[in-house]
Amino acid sequence: VKEARGVRQHLNQLLQGEIPETQEMTRKSVERMAQLHKVKQDLDRCQLTVGHAVSLAQAVRRMPAIFEEGNTSAIGAEIAKMQAALRPLEAYPPEHAKYSAAVSQFETRLVQLIEVDCLDALSKREVALAQRHLATLQAIG
Repeated sequence: VKEARGVRQHLNQLLQGEIPETQEMTRKSVERMAQLHKVKQDLDRCQLTVGHAVSLAQAVRRMPAIFEEGNTSAIGAEIAKMQAALRPLEAYPPEHAKYSAAVSQFETRLVQLIEVDCLDALSKREVALAQRHLATLQAIG
């Protein structure tokens, strides 16, 4: 009985944080939890960034087929998506540079297509069609 009371008293002291060792262990545990939380947040950001890079790689591979279809609106929409996925990669210069160069090439190619289509539409006095082409250019900046 005496031993049980001693154990109970010791447990109560542990639970109430009256033992300095417990307070120190609790403080260290809280610090470790904070560190683990920060690591998890960093990993989440990395996972998101990798997702953007994968998305860009897939879009770059799809672009020849999209250009082949000749739909400048669809091409413009894909380029706009790629531009949005490119922004988070600015913190990783080699990857950003690689995909930025590819997106720039697609933009240049689209501008060339739209110039021809726009001039053709204007020569036929199809102002609405020319405006749609210009809106596609505006969408990609």
